[in-house]
Amino acid sequence: RQLEAELGTEISEQRFGQLREQLRFTGSLRYAEETAERHYRKAVGYLAQLEDSSARTALEEVAQFVTERKY
Repeated sequence: RQLEAELGTEISEQRFGQLREQLRFTGSLRYAEETAERHYRKAVGYLAQLEDSSARTALEEVAQFVTERKY
């Protein structure tokens, strides 16, 4: 809530870039990426226990997309 109050509901590209750089500088982005990767590996491990199906494949693809996307 504090962040929303400070930033409002919309931010400029310039401000977004500044915030992203602050997150990178503090190591927050790297931490988030590493955490996402751990969760991805764990999820894929659970999915591997399921019977091969289109649903399982879709879940694996969604997990991979969410983990690998860059903003």
